[in-house]
Amino acid sequence: MKRILTMLLAMAMVFCLFACSEQEIEESKKKSTSTASNPTTGITVPTTQSVEDEKIQETIAIQLGDYELSTTEVNYFYVDAINRYVEQYYYYIYFGYIRLDLTTPLNQQYVDVATTWADSFMDMAVENIKSTYGLYDLAMKNDYTLNCDETAELTGLESYLRNQAEDLGYRNVDQMLKDTYGSGATLSSYMEYYTICTYASSYYTAYEEALMYDAETLRAYEGAESYRYNSYSYSYYFVNVDSFVESDYPTTEQKAEAERACKAFADRLAAGKYDTQSEFDFAIDYAMKELNGEWNGVEEDEKPKYSSVVKNDELYGSINSMFQNWIVGKSDDENTNLEVRNKGDMTVIEYLTGTGDSKIIKGYYVVRFESCTDNAFALANVRHILIKFEGGSYNATTGQTTYTDAEKNAAKTVAEKLYNDFKAGTISEDAFANLAMEHTDDSNGDNGGLYENVYPGQMIEQFNDWCFDEARQAGDYDLIETEYGWHLMFYVGDSEITYRDYMVSNDKRVEDMESWYENVKQSLNWTTVDLSNVPMDLVINGEDSIWDKIFG
Repeated sequence: MKRILTMLLAMAMVFCLFACSEQEIEESKKKSTSTASNPTTGITVPTTQSVEDEKIQETIAIQLGDYELSTTEVNYFYVDAINRYVEQYYYYIYFGYIRLDLTTPLNQQYVDVATTWADSFMDMAVENIKSTYGLYDLAMKNDYTLNCDETAELTGLESYLRNQAEDLGYRNVDQMLKDTYGSGATLSSYMEYYTICTYASSYYTAYEEALMYDAETLRAYEGAESYRYNSYSYSYYFVNVDSFVESDYPTTEQKAEAERACKAFADRLAAGKYDTQSEFDFAIDYAMKELNGEWNGVEEDEKPKYSSVVKNDELYGSINSMFQNWIVGKSDDENTNLEVRNKGDMTVIEYLTGTGDSKIIKGYYVVRFESCTDNAFALANVRHILIKFEGGSYNATTGQTTYTDAEKNAAKTVAEKLYNDFKAGTISEDAFANLAMEHTDDSNGDNGGLYENVYPGQMIEQFNDWCFDEARQAGDYDLIETEYGWHLMFYVGDSEITYRDYMVSNDKRVEDMESWYENVKQSLNWTTVDLSNVPMDLVINGEDSIWDKIFG
């Protein structure tokens, strides 16, 4: 689950979606001053209110259990739902893949024939309200406390908001919040909203992290689908029907003959006995060259022109769906009883396109099974110090940065000095961690460059290969290069959890969290009271909106 509330005003001030109307500007001139106390944070702040503000603040919009949410509080969720959506899908909206006009009132645009965009965003807001208050209610009933970082964030929020208001040229925070959320928004109510969201998000994370499973539970969860957590090595070669068509405009009979010839060719390849992958590739190369009239014998060390696609240690979910069942020995129906698949087993799999009478046989895959591993090996705990390459030339087309030899050597010089200093001193994990805290260019310097429970494929290739070298031992250290720079590596040791149990735990945790979270959302009875003051006619990028002020 993403954090329930994004760090607002760091984001919302960019994707601000509440456009001030002339009426609101006039109302803002009719001010009366009062004092509001925030019951959640205990903060007492002066607020400026108009008659419209008081009406919006006092109107109960939604009743949720014992919680009564005013229009202002609902507006916070409503506008933030729009913020998050536009932020996530902005480019789809910009290029027209999502039909959302940022300059037209939301209640005048339709997601489908029956639902306006305003209704859709309100539905999102209501779901967030139900989950947020459900989680907050649990947190309060369980006397849940925030961690130090979350407490510090709340403590500094008021100061942060005041700085944001000043930077954007507002008279005060209330004016900025009204520009973002409409009439009724105040520093006090926003602080309460943010606090509730913080408690909800933190409680969700804490609950998720507390879910732990023993081996018996994990094996029971796998059940008959244990194959999903294995990795498989195999190879395949595609034989195209077009290779057997002898006419540019073949008749139906000629197409059928080409299909038969293609199938016979694939069957002959699959009937071979190949002890190694290279033998399979040699057979492919020979057969294809003979078919195309290219065979002239074999020269020593000649690489095959035609060869199979090799897949090593591929997880079940990553296997081509056409091959999945055969690779794991599973029948095509719902029966999950598995056949034993052995090294060198071969099969031919038909590749079809179209449906019904329009089905066309495009060719046949010749598939060879190599091996299966159960992934019951330990994950890795490792520390590293990154010395990044500096400078470089960015290619917008490829999205890659290239570095000169001089730039790479500069980083290497720094890395080698650190490496030699480490070797010359006390060689220990603590010593390495201290060095990482002082020198690493990675973001995890505060915890001494530590990565725990690293799983295969998580890190860049060279980093991954070093961690999962079969000879790797606790206390090993080295210096390696990747595309990002030079890395000083220190192997802390094997994790207590295996890769297999890590994957099974994640899947079970996701399933358990989905069920629990759905119950949380339904835990408080809710009803709509009065949504008439929620700005359903909001214009995302209208005149006087903050969007317009920032981007002009």
